[in-house]
Amino acid sequence: GKARGDGGSSGVGAGIARADHPPALVVLPDVAPPLARRPLTARMPVRDEVADSLAQAEALLAANKHVEAVAELEELWLNVRSDQALALRQRLALSWSEMTLGNLEHAAGLLEQADGIAQSPRFDAADRADVLFRRGCVDFQLGNVAEAINELTGAIDLNAKSSRPRPLVAANAHEWRSRCYQFRRDWVAAGDDAERALDIS
Repeated sequence: GKARGDGGSSGVGAGIARADHPPALVVLPDVAPPLARRPLTARMPVRDEVADSLAQAEALLAANKHVEAVAELEELWLNVRSDQALALRQRLALSWSEMTLGNLEHAAGLLEQADGIAQSPRFDAADRADVLFRRGCVDFQLGNVAEAINELTGAIDLNAKSSRPRPLVAANAHEWRSRCYQFRRDWVAAGDDAERALDIS
């Protein structure tokens, strides 16, 4: 595999830039039934500490410190894997750093796991759209441009069906789909998507 490093932003071809880090998912609070309040309260400080550590790792990612982010995120997996909300955040963040470092097959595998987590009724269409958007980004970097366009289009449509659609998911998906059309030299479609991305964001 490729050596991990924080430099470089080359993609499938010359002139293809990488997008900024998409926003992290919001942590959904756990709600305990009355009989479970005491034991859950006893566990909450541990979950809070893990959530704080995850947020710190996400901050490293946002600062483009991807090698450090990967190390922190991998270390956290055993502590977050049983909590769906934290597990999804960890898989999404780790896949983005791995993609940025050029470890594309690993990133794709992480997003398959994220997709499985996001199918839980706990999550909605916008969560699944976020996963699909990121899969489109990885496929674009792998050179699977047609598949990337399909996934990014699916992310846009799925996000729109959510009761709480995320503007940034839509904007990012349009922006990356514009890159796909630029790669194909479809300048009209690329320009339309770029304008939509700007309008939404």
